[in-house]
Amino acid sequence: MQCNLCLSDFARLEQSHILPKGGYKRLWDDAEPNPNPYMILGGKAVQTSRQFTAPLFCSSCEQKISANGENWFFRNCVQKNGSFPMVDGALGSSPFVCRDGLSCYATCIMPKLDSRKLAYLGLSVFFRCSLFTFPNKRHPVCQLGNHSEPIRKYLHDGETWPDKIRLLVFLIKSPDIRFVTYFPKSQKMKGCEVHDFLMSGVYYRLMVGERIPDKYKQMCVMQGCHPVFLSNQVEVQLKRLAVKACVESSRFTPSVTVGRF
Repeated sequence: MQCNLCLSDFARLEQSHILPKGGYKRLWDDAEPNPNPYMILGGKAVQTSRQFTAPLFCSSCEQKISANGENWFFRNCVQKNGSFPMVDGALGSSPFVCRDGLSCYATCIMPKLDSRKLAYLGLSVFFRCSLFTFPNKRHPVCQLGNHSEPIRKYLHDGETWPDKIRLLVFLIKSPDIRFVTYFPKSQKMKGCEVHDFLMSGVYYRLMVGERIPDKYKQMCVMQGCHPVFLSNQVEVQLKRLAVKACVESSRFTPSVTVGRF
């Protein structure tokens, strides 16, 4: 079979995690008799150890993904004890911009925040979800269209950031939603499509298209000062989404939400 990242033919494919395994580990609550996270799927919230996997990448590419993003990310995202090295690093420096509840931090002058690895992890999750169809769904959650190939090339060689995408990164301060995870969901916006997901205290928003509004270029984690954000408005929206997922899960459009509740 062909590897979806390096395109090697006759490769032995691993069972790749759609959401990185480290993301699940931080949702387990060892203090509870049943440590497994809650998953909302098919209109019901149940505790389960289920992890979605699919034969996507060869062993070499799995190691590449770990080395280029996952290992660093899970050392610096929210930890099981509640600590959050990324947020600590941001709050330990002065924001580049602070206005209307939005704080922007320039990672280019913050040695403890590696914007390339942060971006690589997020982009790799969107790419995986573009290759995987959840149960009872007809199509993958993330449909990247003709932007899929430039994204694949970047994930494979790490050289040229795709021109028609913008990746925004928000760090979550609120302890209420640090242990909630959403698989990517998608919506259309004027001039582009928007995909987003939340995992281990980091919220990613990916915009792809030919007419992405110019203001988002400066907000992309791989542009300019390589910014990351803390946003009160984003956290309020994510809290509302978490409540809606639990209370009205049968009408919740994303495929899966997992977390401690």
